[in-house]
Amino acid sequence: MTILKLNNIERRIIDVLLDDSELSAKEIRLRMGRPVMAASTISLALRLMENRSILNHRKTSKGYLYFFSFTKKELLTSEIENLCIQYFSGNINEMVEFILSTKKVCPDKAPYSDGKL
Repeated sequence: MTILKLNNIERRIIDVLLDDSELSAKEIRLRMGRPVMAASTISLALRLMENRSILNHRKTSKGYLYFFSFTKKELLTSEIENLCIQYFSGNINEMVEFILSTKKVCPDKAPYSDGKL
């Protein structure tokens, strides 16, 4: 999967769509909270996200519903990869060491762990 570079508006749109899988531009705008953005700003962001194959849409009798082109897992994986590249020069071991040093994580109780962190 391509690593996605998202701006703040795109991240806010994605946050809304993570809660509801398909929404109209108006529903997305209303659920984004404050600061309220102009409808044209949201429409432009949705079109740009479609051009980058992040979102897709389907036509309904009342307009269009927007949805992810990726699974939630693919999206979250891309976000983690972005963090690793941005803050740890792509070194996943350094990122994991940092997380373990700043959080109280017990390796034998970590999800998906065999206790050998």
